[in-house]
Amino acid sequence: MKKFLPVLLVFVFFALKSPTLAQIPKADPAALVGASGATGLNSDKVTTPLISPGLIATASPGSPSLNKEILTKLFTSLSVRFGAAVNRLDRIGKRIGTRLSKLKASGVDTTVLDAKLKAAQDKNLEAKKSLDLIAVSYQNLIASPAGGVSDFSEIKQSLGLVKDELNGVLEAYKLIVGELKSTIAPTKPVVNSLVSPSPLTTQPPVAGASGALGTTGR
Repeated sequence: MKKFLPVLLVFVFFALKSPTLAQIPKADPAALVGASGATGLNSDKVTTPLISPGLIATASPGSPSLNKEILTKLFTSLSVRFGAAVNRLDRIGKRIGTRLSKLKASGVDTTVLDAKLKAAQDKNLEAKKSLDLIAVSYQNLIASPAGGVSDFSEIKQSLGLVKDELNGVLEAYKLIVGELKSTIAPTKPVVNSLVSPSPLTTQPPVAGASGALGTTGR
């Protein structure tokens, strides 16, 4: 089943390079999952602020309508990109799940990796629910006559927490892909330099990959 790993690695690589997740200006949630590095799986987390200080500075405290107009544009931009990131991570999780299912069908014990994948997918689902709650909070803020830039800090903080959740999901996916590699590697044929490969020189599948989360596949 080693032939499935390169496909998965390529998929994750291009997912991380997507402008939706990586190449976003400061005023947008660039910190969602980080900008892709050369290897695709070793991306650096972006630590730029979720909200550009310069944009907030343009909102005049004496003009509530201007404040809300700016905040609406900002929140719309943020929510669209956060939502796109959640959906993309969901698709990546499903692709990983497909690979695990094929490994399991071939006789490999994927119990541990299945559990780790489910935990990561659950976190991604929690992030989506958090975004829905944040959207409700924002609508309440806009509906309030006194709502303005100064009241946006709580929503900004909540978005920061979602950002951390999504970064955690991405890290979990990267670890799972690494463990997939270590699980598949032992199933490769052992080739003697003097003997042509044959079914008799192929090791049987190894049941599962050992090692704690975060220490294997790197």
